[in-house]
Amino acid sequence: MNQMQFAEYLGLAQQQYNRYENQVRQPTLEIALLISEKIGRPVNEIFYIE
Repeated sequence: MNQMQFAEYLGLAQQQYNRYENQVRQPTLEIALLISEKIGRPVNEIFYIE
């Protein structure tokens, strides 16, 4: 699945998802929980704090 397909799967704009993936922006808690739910992984396995 490419980035555009994954963004569509999540219900996000590709540009918005790209900013998260490239660490230009941080997703809101709501978006982080949505991604976590959609891929079946805990938030702390997807996102981390440096």
